[in-house]
Order: sequence, then C-alpha cells, then structure tokens
Amino acid sequence: MKRTAALVILAALLLQALSVTGCAERELRRTGYDFLSDAGKAFYDYADSVYNGSAPAVFGEDYGLNAFEMSEIVDIYSDDHPEVFWIDERYNLSGEKGRYELRACVGGAELDEMKRELEAAVSSVLSGIGPRASDYEKELYIHDFLTDSVEYVKELYEPVGDDGSYTGGFAKTAYGALVEGSANCHGFARAFHLLCQRAGVQSAILQGDTLSGDSHCWNAVQLGKNWYHVDVTHDNSAKATLELLRYAYFNVSDAAILQTRTIRPLYSFSGRETWYNSFVPECGKDDRTYYAESGALAEYSGSIDATVKRMTPHGGWWMIRIGEGLDFDTQRENLPSRLIKRMNALRGTHYSTDCGVYFVRSLRILLIEAKG
Repeated sequence: MKRTAALVILAALLLQALSVTGCAERELRRTGYDFLSDAGKAFYDYADSVYNGSAPAVFGEDYGLNAFEMSEIVDIYSDDHPEVFWIDERYNLSGEKGRYELRACVGGAELDEMKRELEAAVSSVLSGIGPRASDYEKELYIHDFLTDSVEYVKELYEPVGDDGSYTGGFAKTAYGALVEGSANCHGFARAFHLLCQRAGVQSAILQGDTLSGDSHCWNAVQLGKNWYHVDVTHDNSAKATLELLRYAYFNVSDAAILQTRTIRPLYSFSGRETWYNSFVPECGKDDRTYYAESGALAEYSGSIDATVKRMTPHGGWWMIRIGEGLDFDTQRENLPSRLIKRMNALRGTHYSTDCGVYFVRSLRILLIEAKG
C-alpha cells in the first residue's frame, strides 16, 4: 500500500513538472534560427557548440559570411538562448579578417557555479506555476514575478577595466535579472523569454526605439493563434505609480505599442552596424490585456447609464474603456465624476468624486478610484 501511494505521488509530481515546462504539450520555435539562411544556421550551430564547450573558439573563413554577418548571428543566437549568459557581447567576434574568435566573459569553475545559480533561480520561479495553468496564467505569473522582484538599471554594456578585462555586470542577461536581481531592458526581456520558454509559452524578443530615440527591448508572446506585445521593463517602472498600471503593456497590439516606440525592421545583413529584429509577429488585437481578462472592464460609448450598469470595482478601482470616436482627453477630464454621480443616484451608493484617476492612453482606458 505504501509503495503504491509513493508511486502515485511520484507520478503526480512528474505530471506537474511536464505541465509547467510545457514539454509534453508542444515544441517551441527558435524564432531567430528559423529566419536564417542555411549558411547562417550552420554558423549559429557552430556558435552554440563553442559557447557550450564542444568546439574550438577560433576558426577561419569557413561559412561564407563576413564579420558583420557573423556578429549579427551571434546576437540572434544570444536572444534565442537567454540561458547562455556568458557571451562577451563587447567582443562577440574578434580577430583579423580570415581568422576569428568567439569569446566568453567568464569560464571554468566560476561559470559552472553561475549556471547552477541560474538554473536554481529558474526552477524556483517556475515552481510557483500550478500544474493546470493556462499559457495566459503562466505568462501573467512570470510578468508579475519580474515586475515585483527585479530592479531596473540603465546599464548598456558590461563594465571593463582599464586593461580591457571583464569586471562583471550582467544587466543585459537573464542571469542579471534572475540571480543578481537587476537588469536593463534587454535583461528583463531575456529573463521573460527564458522563463516563458521553460514554462512552454512561445515568446520572442523584439528590438525598437522609444520616441526620444533610446534603444529598447521587449517581448512578444503567442496565446492561441495570436501574438501580443509585452514590455516588462515599462511595467516594472509604472507599478511604482499605481499597481494596476504595471499591466499597461501586457498583451497589447501593434497599434498600442507603436504609440510610444518604433519597431526595427528585420535583419538585412546589409553591413550597417545597428540592431535589427530576426522575427516580428503581427500583433493585431487587444483582447488579452490584463484589463480585458479581469472581467471588470466596462465600455463607455456615450451612454452613462449603460456604463454604470457594467461597472464593477477591481482591486478598489473601476476600469473604463473609452470607445473609438470619442475624444479621449475630454472624457478623461469629465467622465469620472459623471459616472460616479450617476452610480450613486442609481445604486444608492456614496462614492466620492474626489478620487484618483489614472489612464492608459495606448489602450484608451481610465482607472478610477472607488473611494467611499
């Protein structure tokens, strides 16, 4: 009897592990690898062998690619494989023409220990995902973990000593986010991508520029047949203003994301030394945002009474979406007090019109405090 019970418990644990990792459900795409030519894939596979210690780091002109093309492929590889955090991106390809070297920023026993630290951190995060979690629930859990646990730092490159030696700093990596607890936008995006990969959720890393011209990274995720943008870095900063604002860029469309940034084009291997994307999915819907999934999002299309009937507080706040065709700024100024006054009249409540009002312009959503 005890042996049977032990086997049942073991089977349940294995089922949970498979469910969380998604290994039993489907094989995830390597979005960067799929983009490459045959020669590009061959070099990508070689880089994988180098960084995992099964091939020599120094090589000749063996792939029919120029130095910039090979460097771009290393960039693609590092985004496809966020668990490979030891790529020295200052010198991901060094040497004279005809003889090149792929370099790592750490190695030996130190690297082995750091790998164990990252794997332990990933396992710890994923242990909080239930065995029956949907892809949306897994993604939400990962998003909330990162916005709660990782500090944003604006570190663009790994610091180097006066002699050019590597002195530490992994802000651009999943290791920085998940082990050290701090990351820049690329580190946030890679940590999100790694956790989604391990949880069985299809994701990708995207490159772009803010409207002020700063480089920026974020993610896209696939839920069902549709893709959505997710910017964990933005949401990490926004939650300091209001908890609900940390979902402003969670599962949004192209139309929403393009209000605050541009998306860089696909890699062209043109010789221009700038960041590109290896994969840009079409994100055409806003139907899986946190606000929509909450069940408490009410639409305002011109009728106060119709909106009041649908209003339900969520965490002490009403969420109202302003319909297309209505001027958002006008409604932002006037609508909250009108809704609250009418609600008090219809329902006999005593909510105050002297309340907090925030907004997510890209989604046309007002967040109105339900203040008694």
